[in-house]
Amino acid sequence: MKTKHLLLICASALLVMGCTPKQNSNEPDDGEQTQPGGGEQGGGGGGDQGGGSQDPVKVVVPKHTLSDSNPPFDINTPGEQVSESTWNSFKNGGASKFNNHFNYSYTAFHAANNYQQHFFTKNGYGYEALQGGTFSNFYYERKSGSTFYQYTNVSDGWLREETTYNLQNAYTSRFADEVRLHMFEFSNYTWNEDFEVYQYNGGTFTSTVQFKRGYLASLTYVLGTQTFRIENMFDTTIEIPKSYYYQ
Repeated sequence: MKTKHLLLICASALLVMGCTPKQNSNEPDDGEQTQPGGGEQGGGGGGDQGGGSQDPVKVVVPKHTLSDSNPPFDINTPGEQVSESTWNSFKNGGASKFNNHFNYSYTAFHAANNYQQHFFTKNGYGYEALQGGTFSNFYYERKSGSTFYQYTNVSDGWLREETTYNLQNAYTSRFADEVRLHMFEFSNYTWNEDFEVYQYNGGTFTSTVQFKRGYLASLTYVLGTQTFRIENMFDTTIEIPKSYYYQ
C-alpha cells in the first residue's frame, strides 16, 4: 500500500511539472498580440511626421485694393493749355519722361468686343483682356523692391506666388509707346475750351489730349471701331481678388 501511495504522489508531481512548460510557451503568443498596438503607435507617429509639421498650410488672403493716395496734383484740376515746347517734351520724350506717370489706366479696344486693359499704380499692375471670346486676367502687387506677389487665376481660385517684376519699365514703356503712336504734332490740334482738351480730327481718326499741371493726363485715339485710351491719371484703383498661398 505504501508503494501505491508513493507512485500516486510521484505521478501527481510529474503532472504538475508537465504543466509549467506549457504555460511558459504561451508567453511569446501574448507578446505577439500586443504588436498590433505597437504598430498603430508607429504608424500614427509616422503619420504625424508626414501630415503635420511638414505639410504646407493654406493661407487665405482677403480681397483688397491698390491705389496711390498722394497724387502730385488735385485730380479734379481742369485741363490746361500748354506751349508747343511742353507738348514736344512729351511727344519726343523717351520712356524716362514717363517715370512719374505711374498711376493710370490704359485700354486697347478692338472690334468684336476684343479688348485689353492695363491698370498701373506705384505698387501694382493689373491686366484684364477679352480676346477671341476668352477672358484672362492677372495682377502684380509689390512686396518690396522688385519682389512682387503675382496673382493667377487657377482651377480652385486665385493663387498668390512670389516673383520678380520691373513695374517701372512696364508703366513707362506702355505710356511712351502710346504717345509715340497716337500723339501727333502740336500744330494739328485745336484747343476745345468747353472740354478743356486738345482735339485733332484727322478725317478717318480723332485724337484727344489733355494736360493738367504740366502732366500729360489723358490721351485718346479713335479709328473706326478701335479705341486706345490713357486715362484715370493718378486716380486708378486695382482690385486684387481673394487669393491663397501655402506656407
